[in-house]
Amino acid sequence: MAKKSTKKAKTFPPRYNGKHPGGRPTKYDPKYCSQLIAYMKRGGKKFSKPMTVSHGLQEGGEIVDHLIGKLPAFFQGFAEKIGVSMETLDEWGDVHPEFAESYKRAKRIQLQQMIEGGLSGVYQQSSLIFALKNMHLWRDQTEVKHSGEVKTGPLIYLPAVEDYEPVNGNGNGAAKRV
Repeated sequence: MAKKSTKKAKTFPPRYNGKHPGGRPTKYDPKYCSQLIAYMKRGGKKFSKPMTVSHGLQEGGEIVDHLIGKLPAFFQGFAEKIGVSMETLDEWGDVHPEFAESYKRAKRIQLQQMIEGGLSGVYQQSSLIFALKNMHLWRDQTEVKHSGEVKTGPLIYLPAVEDYEPVNGNGNGAAKRV
């Protein structure tokens, strides 16, 4: 015989002023909307390549960093900057419409940075294509044009399986029409 549980059902405290008193409070702040846009407009890290520069007829030269370009800003970097996870940013987009709008705008800024960097030759093309497919859901598209008409042969109607019964009685092998 099974024992009855003596545990009491959990009861939750009533809500106060529309807010649940338990759990960790959200880190969301409406100022994050404008901060996200500003972060994306600034862009990511600058990257450079060492180059040897000679001055006139002097032998040798000096090695300087030549600025190649700037990476686009990434949402992961913004999340780390404000001390939250990517999942939290996604949740804020679901819960706060103003943040969702800022997120969409930031995504467009990021896309523009990536396209401009790709068209100017700053980014390696295969890496850019990979990033656009994964981050902005770009897809290869093949267009197929069809001309002419489709011809079909004569239609053949077959009787339904229910119209047959097994000859040998076990269902395997020959069948005759009912």
